[in-house]
Amino acid sequence: MYVNESGVADEIELRINIGKFYGTQKSAVQDVPVFTIYGFDTNGNLVATEVIDELSTNKANSYVRVYLRGEDIAYIEVRATNLPCESGKVYNFGITGISIKGWPYD
Repeated sequence: MYVNESGVADEIELRINIGKFYGTQKSAVQDVPVFTIYGFDTNGNLVATEVIDELSTNKANSYVRVYLRGEDIAYIEVRATNLPCESGKVYNFGITGISIKGWPYD
């Protein structure tokens, strides 16, 4: 991952590897994203936020990608904030890995 001399990046590509999906008996929660991703600077200030609103069962054994753009992103938090819903059914899912690539913002 690219980091500048201060140990921070300006643009980050984050890939979240998704494993299997499992049906649940839970009710769907509307208007809450499946993932919320936060980027913070070295002082702990929030400098970037992105969401992944939906996650299809077609993404099993694949990945979803999101880009964070902000000045001097030093660390990130990835939060699973909701369960995906498809055709009225709610699913739990596995995360099998996360990969990160960073570079200076153009």
